[in-house]
This record gives sequence, C-alpha cells and structure tokens, in this order.
Amino acid sequence: MITVVDRLRSRLVARMRLTDRRLDRRISLFAPADDADLITAIGREFAHGFNDSLRTFDAAAVTAELDSLNDAYLAPFYVEGAAMAFAAGRTVYPSKARTAHRVLLTDLPGHKYLIFAGWGWWYAVRPFGALAIRRSPVWRQDSLFAALSIDGMAFATCFLKARPPRFDVPCPFPNPEFEALWLQGYGRALWFVASGHPEVFRDQHERLDPQRRPELSAGLGLATAFAGMRRLRTLPEAPSGSEIERRAFLQGLAFGLTARREASPDSFRRWIDQLDRPSASWVAAATDRCLQPPERAASSPDGGYVAWQRQIRSELPLPERPA
Repeated sequence: MITVVDRLRSRLVARMRLTDRRLDRRISLFAPADDADLITAIGREFAHGFNDSLRTFDAAAVTAELDSLNDAYLAPFYVEGAAMAFAAGRTVYPSKARTAHRVLLTDLPGHKYLIFAGWGWWYAVRPFGALAIRRSPVWRQDSLFAALSIDGMAFATCFLKARPPRFDVPCPFPNPEFEALWLQGYGRALWFVASGHPEVFRDQHERLDPQRRPELSAGLGLATAFAGMRRLRTLPEAPSGSEIERRAFLQGLAFGLTARREASPDSFRRWIDQLDRPSASWVAAATDRCLQPPERAASSPDGGYVAWQRQIRSELPLPERPA
C-alpha cells in the first residue's frame, strides 16, 4: 500500500533528479574544447549515481551497480553522485540517513575520497549549506578526510551555479584552512568548466593574492590527474613556473593519482605501465607517500588536512623535465 509519505517522497525525489537535459544545458555553458565528451560522460555517471541512490538509498545497490558498469574508469563518479544522494537523504529518508555514510564508507573504502567530496555537493544546493556542513555526520566519522567535503562543496558551487565568462565563486568561509580547501575545489572545477579556455584559469589566478594561488593550482592538478588520467601520456607541466605553485600542482596531481590508485586500481595500473620509466617511478613514489597515514590535529578545524597537504608538497621530489 502506498502511503502519503511514500507519495511525498516520490515527488521530492522527482524534483531533485538530475536529468540529462539539465546536465546538457549546464555543460553547454562551459564549451570545453578537447574534453567535451569526457566531461559529459563524467557528468552522466555522477547523475546516474545520484538518481539511483536517491531512489533506492541502499549502499548494497551502489556496490552492485559498480560491478556491472561497462566502463570502470567512470565508476568513481557514480560513487560521488551516490554520496551526494546519501547526504540529501536526511531530507528524503530521515530514519535511514544517520548511518548511511558509515555503510557506504565501510562497503567502498577505496572510494572514500569520492564519498567525502560527493557529500559536500549537497551543501552547495541546500539552504545555509556553509553553516550546516560542519554539523554533517561525516565530520563525526572522520574529521580529517571530511575536510574534503569543503572541496566538494566548492566544486559543486562552481559546476552548478557559476556563470561565464569568469565563473566567479566567492568563498563563504572565513577560516583560512577552509578557504584553502575551497580554492582547491574551485581549481578542480575550473578543469571542467574552462578546460578549453585556459584564459579563465589565468584570470582567476592573477586576481588571487599570491599566497592563495598554490591552492588553485593544487585543485587543477588533482582534476588533471583524477578526471583526465585516461588522456595523459606524460606527466603534465604546472601552469605556473613558480616553484611553490609547481609543487602545489604536483601535490594535487599526486592526490588525484592516489585516489585513482585506490578507487580504480586496474585503470591506474594500465596507465602507469605506458609511462616512461622516470615518470612511472615518480608516480609510484608520490602515491606511496600520499598513502602514508597522516597525523591528525584535533585542535585544527580541518583535522590537520591542509597542513598534511603542505608537508607533502615540501617532500615530493620534482619530476624530471622532458629533454
């Protein structure tokens, strides 16, 4: 028997659904040049994960769907979309939502970075998201990697709301650690919304204070590696010649490749096998370093996540430049 609650839930889910038409209308504003098909495929898979999980609200169904996907490279984006749906579930399935994130993290530990980032997507669209995100249950689950939800919130705000030609997205957080995470998520989003227009990134870069620019570069590096790994044949160069910004870009690159190594090991292995030996050695060493457990800082609002990133930036060797 269908209850009144079931009917209301069904209507709410239908209103929240990410349709291909909505995605295509949004992506058409980006006008990416070289990566249009990849960006569209990623967007579709994210929406697929969100729509499925908003309807079923079942972590086991997420795992089952991953096993049946034709393209394992896109699987992490399905998980990211599912995580957004699980965050939204506090509105749609309040009785189930308290432990949903724990089940998803337990069932899919290799996708934890995507789960935390996807969780942040919801706070880009819900009212008073910047105030509510710190009360999210993921912060009680893992205060360190939960900082990635700030990155995810910034990415989603840019991807879903920012307007061309500049795609400005002001940071709603006064805290310097959260601002760093926000700029990283924003830099990651610029890979998607301005991949065919490098002048957009240059414009945003030049308008930032110099001390904030490395965070934008780190986000760009992460997206270049995680979303674009399939198309990389060599290690990409940082967009800035500054050593500080180059190290930040490489740290983002290393984080993106580490997330790939964890979430889609077969794709990662095939990719690293086609690199030249110095590049493959750098990738192996960099991702090994990123997988070493960080020290948590209970006194820091982000659990020490940004400090950990900056430590890695200073430690990573600079890869050999091609002759």
